[in-house]
Amino acid sequence: MKHLREDVKQIAVEFNEDAIHDLRTDFKKIRALLRWLGAKKNVYKPFDRIYDRAGLLRDIQVVNRFVDVVDSKYPEAFTVWLLHLEIHAMENWYGVNHKKVFKKMGGKLDKIKPVIHTRAFFSTRVKKIKNIIYSYPISDENMHSVRKMSKDMQYLLLWMDKEAEPNEPSRLFHLKLLKQIARQIGDYNDRCILLQFLTAYKYCQTEQAAILEIEPIIENQILENELEKDRLITSLRVTWLLL
Repeated sequence: MKHLREDVKQIAVEFNEDAIHDLRTDFKKIRALLRWLGAKKNVYKPFDRIYDRAGLLRDIQVVNRFVDVVDSKYPEAFTVWLLHLEIHAMENWYGVNHKKVFKKMGGKLDKIKPVIHTRAFFSTRVKKIKNIIYSYPISDENMHSVRKMSKDMQYLLLWMDKEAEPNEPSRLFHLKLLKQIARQIGDYNDRCILLQFLTAYKYCQTEQAAILEIEPIIENQILENELEKDRLITSLRVTWLLL
């Protein structure tokens, strides 16, 4: 909780990518540990109000990374639209009483009665991931679920490393593969976020010229995402054989 409080303060000062990334990562680590402890979702749900606002800021920053390149293919009007969206997201950040959120979450944490089933924690996620990556077709939502479950296992293994042999080969190997899975899906998810913002921009336009300008870019992004998804699924299935 201490790290989360510091992250929230840092975001309010700078709104930079590192601060937002740190907050989201620190929360995911806490959430993974709470899930392992058998805590119900309502224990960490109060933090969703902060996490979701940080998520929107992060999504806008992701899209800006695609846009802020030399010879950008994106219309200047899209860049301006993003800027207005980012300003609104920053203003919205202050619409949450952060102290109240931490107080409410802290009260729920104090009442947790741990029910630990380590084997079930891992086996359930392994089974769900396997079912998803060998199914067809795989929805983007299910792909994101694979990433979340991989992150849960990754963070718990990192935490357990403090109590076990620090350089145990098998543990390090599994950690490496879980990080690889999460990173690959994360890269694909960034492309999906870009497509979502391009589509949202299109439906905000009233001028036909602006719509016609963005439509080919959206169509191209859809094709790129489909190709990337095919490559990702193949890679995930190969990686999964090693776990």
